[in-house]
Amino acid sequence: WPWVMTGPTSAFPAPFASLLDYRHLNRTMRAGEVARVDVGCDNVHYQGDVGRTAPVSGTFDAGQRETWELLIAAYRSGLAEFRDGARRDDIFAASLAEVRRRQPALATPLGKKAAEALLGADGLKWWEIHGVGLEAAEGRPEILRAGMVVAFEPIFSVEGQGFYLEDMILITPTGY
Repeated sequence: WPWVMTGPTSAFPAPFASLLDYRHLNRTMRAGEVARVDVGCDNVHYQGDVGRTAPVSGTFDAGQRETWELLIAAYRSGLAEFRDGARRDDIFAASLAEVRRRQPALATPLGKKAAEALLGADGLKWWEIHGVGLEAAEGRPEILRAGMVVAFEPIFSVEGQGFYLEDMILITPTGY
């Protein structure tokens, strides 16, 4: 921690190479690229796991902004389904329904390609809902239960850029 990757190394599956050698992905950040930032912590034997996508230059270009906003909207639609008994597949379906709903209004070439990527056969290939506790990643529950702490982690790549969002969420009987 932290796990920071920029440009082409931010696009999955490239980040996995750093698990073998963290120096493998060393490179100079460049303006115009996005950075995938994954941050964790340890506290009294428990771990944390959160992440974001950020523009290296401090400002997303129009396509990156539209793509990021599309990912946030998909994330929020999935998050609205989080509660005791929620099924992972239903959460992901809600996220994709929001992408499909927004797709006709997308204006930038990158935003349009992002929607196509998310709605394609491999669109959710890297998306995760995983447990967090004594380890930063503990299993992938199919059904959420009250009392669980999970990380909701939508990840996808478009045009060699990795977009990533991750939060830790406590599941309650009526929501999160």
